[in-house]
Amino acid sequence: MPEAFGMEHDSLGSTHSGLVGFYALSMMNKSPIYGSDVVHRIFEQTNGTWLLGAGALYPTLNRLVKRGWAKVDFVQGRKKYSITSKGRRSLLAFRSDMNAKAKKYMFAWRLILDLIDHEQLPDFVVERLKVSLKVTESVLTEPRYELTSQEKRYLSTAVRHEIDRFQRRMYNVGLGEAIRQ
Repeated sequence: MPEAFGMEHDSLGSTHSGLVGFYALSMMNKSPIYGSDVVHRIFEQTNGTWLLGAGALYPTLNRLVKRGWAKVDFVQGRKKYSITSKGRRSLLAFRSDMNAKAKKYMFAWRLILDLIDHEQLPDFVVERLKVSLKVTESVLTEPRYELTSQEKRYLSTAVRHEIDRFQRRMYNVGLGEAIRQ
């Protein structure tokens, strides 16, 4: 079964092509796609910071087809990709593995923080916080995530709880006045 990020066994290639491959499978799981759909979606989801080239995308899609995880149909002379039942099983395994291991990889941020210039560190941390809150807002408000009302309540309550815990910890270390301002 594939493992998170690097897909250490049953690999699709590099970490990036593995991520792109499983992202493409995830898109195919909703409906058949063209390669350009993947390029546009990744560009959109990364706020324009990652423009995937054909040289990276099409070898990845070809590996999905070769493994039997996707199939190709020609529609008006263009390749349209669909997920297979084997691809659905691989995607499910990847998602399960990703969920189980994601917490482990979050701690890599500690290494990144050690590498950031001391004077830029506050801005970096604030930007990461903004991104995390924006992701939370997206998950709560965008219909594509299909959260139930109960899941939305749980998520918003958990986020509020973490913000409250953070405020209490800052008061405990004498930074309470800074937080209130």
